[in-house]
Amino acid sequence: MTQDTVADPFAWAAEESKRLRSLAPEAGDKVAKWMLPHAAPGMDFFSRFAPESVFEGQSRELFSGYMGAGVALAKLADLLDEWVQYAQSGITNFSVSPASARVEAATDLMEQVEMLLRDPRVHPAAPVVLAGAALEELLRSLAIDAGLQSPPKPSLSTWADALRAAGVLTQSEVKDITAWAGHRNEAAHGQFVELSKQRAQLMVDGINLFMQRRVPTT
Repeated sequence: MTQDTVADPFAWAAEESKRLRSLAPEAGDKVAKWMLPHAAPGMDFFSRFAPESVFEGQSRELFSGYMGAGVALAKLADLLDEWVQYAQSGITNFSVSPASARVEAATDLMEQVEMLLRDPRVHPAAPVVLAGAALEELLRSLAIDAGLQSPPKPSLSTWADALRAAGVLTQSEVKDITAWAGHRNEAAHGQFVELSKQRAQLMVDGINLFMQRRVPTT
């Protein structure tokens, strides 16, 4: 999903909320992370239309543990409804995490990714989406440290381009990030044919190496 493909964010959020609520009874008590592919569009929506917000953070937390899938889907629907109410009322200044918190969030997300990859019952789309979210957290932290403003349409690619223009990233790193962004978009849009455990593992290994280079050791 991109902002270009959503003509009316309010209408999209309302329809997605209805879809998630319709899935919740069937999902029942399954572990929430197994339903991550179904939740990916809503999570991706927040990363586009409410980046660095409490909505984005809470949507990820719902599917990072062992909450019941039905409850998690219903809560994600609640977040979409709440976002509509806030945004339509003109409230857009949501709290932003500092760079250090974003690095910590990225590290925590990658730990969840590794758990998902080891679970044979989990579709590879789930760790791919979560790894993309972790990477975006790290890119935002690098941008904060570099004093950069958020791009007009925040995404993995636009963050990478901004960081490259500022001399923070190398061209090779931007090329890798662009490829990973493609995998994330495939997973978020339900294009599962090309996704496999092997491709997911390669993406995760690459992001882990990138993080090791870019996250300062203490």
